[in-house]
Amino acid sequence: MIPSTELDKIFQKLNIIPQITIVDNSYHYNELKNTNDQFLYITSDFTYYQSNHPYIVYFPCWYFVSTVDTGNIGNRLLTSHDIQSHRPWLLSCFNNTPRVERAKNYIALSKQPWFDQCKISFGPKASYNTHIIDTAMTEIKLYLDAEEFNFIQSVVPRYIDIDNEPSTDIGVISNTSLAHGQCYIDLVTESTVNHSFISEKSWKPLLSGQLFLILGPIGIVAHLQQLGIDTFSDIIDHSYDQESNLDKKIAMIMNELNRLINQGLDAIWDNTYERRKANLELVLSEKFKLMLVSDVLARVR
Repeated sequence: MIPSTELDKIFQKLNIIPQITIVDNSYHYNELKNTNDQFLYITSDFTYYQSNHPYIVYFPCWYFVSTVDTGNIGNRLLTSHDIQSHRPWLLSCFNNTPRVERAKNYIALSKQPWFDQCKISFGPKASYNTHIIDTAMTEIKLYLDAEEFNFIQSVVPRYIDIDNEPSTDIGVISNTSLAHGQCYIDLVTESTVNHSFISEKSWKPLLSGQLFLILGPIGIVAHLQQLGIDTFSDIIDHSYDQESNLDKKIAMIMNELNRLINQGLDAIWDNTYERRKANLELVLSEKFKLMLVSDVLARVR
């Protein structure tokens, strides 16, 4: 959840100083309800990008939370990873808060022959809100059989096991985890698969020069393409991006990961260096930030 004071500071950094009253700071991917033309509503729902809606405007808050330093969230400093040298691990996958889709995805990953060559987290640090975890696990139990649920319970929490990995409260928003610099592919498990929402999780591999697949809402990869980002669609089959059935979507992702890994990630890495570098330069550019905030600027100036 973004504190209203943090959003205010982001607006100040972006030179947006309108008279704004934040009247609802709902959990970050809740759908907008009871809207009216008396207010301007900003949303991370990417279906509103360039929609010209009269009072709802797209603003990818979590991109700016990840890249605009307001001094308010201490773990935001971006890490510059080596994006050219070969890497020791195949895949990173971060799962701080347990969710049904993340549990199913973790189970699917655990069955792959290259699972031990991945760096995967599942579950947060011990001091995390235990009520959130208990609620999440209660929901997960409804969607897994007994054997699967016992397996998930046995692995929570699982942390990134790399020497000198920053403590688990670092990198939740930024890309400071060493896994972002030591794994070829980041399998993003977005905050939701049910809402057209993009969080900081989908920006991290771009900010780290990684290849990526995204277990998220329908159309999220297509949205990144819409923003001018290279999704390597000539190399990675992102057809899963249009799949609504969760189990089938995960199976499609696993099939594609197997195909890429069998093809050889060293060669793919070498052949995509300039393109990954271009992505990194793009998402860090002032031109890109201005494009993402242009719809808001047009309404408040």
